[in-house]
Amino acid sequence: MKNEYDFSKGKRGAIEPTPPGKKRITIRLDNEIIERFRGQVEARGGGNYQTMINNALREYLSNSIETFEKIMRRVLREEISKTIFNIGLQKFDGPNNLTVDASKVNPRKGASKK
Repeated sequence: MKNEYDFSKGKRGAIEPTPPGKKRITIRLDNEIIERFRGQVEARGGGNYQTMINNALREYLSNSIETFEKIMRRVLREEISKTIFNIGLQKFDGPNNLTVDASKVNPRKGASKK
C-alpha cells in the first residue's frame, strides 16, 4: 500500500457511461422486489436484474394504461346507455343502432315515462 495516491486525473461520477436513451436515477424498491428479480436472473443463468425491471415496467405501461380517449369513450357509452334507459327509449346497442319510440319522448321536456 502506498503512503500517497495521486487522484489529480481522477473523474467524479459513474464509472460506466450511461448509454444513449437511458437515464441514471436512484429509486427505492422493496427488498422482496429486488430479490425476486435477482432470483430470476440467477435462474436464467445470468443477465441484469435492472434490465428485467425496466422490461417489466415497459410491458406494464404498454398493456395496462387506458388512454384518455378510451376512458372518455367508455364513460360516455355508459352514461348515454343509462340516459336512454331512464327516458324510456328502446335498448341502446351503440350509436348506429338507436331506435327511438316516439310515443315515449316528450319533445318539450325531453322525455315522458308512461
